[in-house]
Amino acid sequence: MIIAGFAGIGKSSLAAMNPEKYSDFVAIPYKYILEPEDQPEESREAKKADPFLPMHPCWPCNYLNALIHRNNDSRVLLIPSDYIVLGYLRMEDIPYILV
Repeated sequence: MIIAGFAGIGKSSLAAMNPEKYSDFVAIPYKYILEPEDQPEESREAKKADPFLPMHPCWPCNYLNALIHRNNDSRVLLIPSDYIVLGYLRMEDIPYILV
């Protein structure tokens, strides 16, 4: 199951409190080209608002492929409410819930 949520609603917190049931499937490592020091979770979260991050040339296909692959997981996938990603999910008839 996929649940898409807007920023700040608690996706990361929910996944941290219930890791056996929820997975915070963040888009940052797929959307931007990150330096090695940007890989830890704390750095990725801090970089979300950086307007100078270079976009990954494979975005959003790289994220969608990983998302579809992980969708078979028993955990609920919590994803950002990116309109491009949600549009592709609709086109592929992959159900999701928008919160």
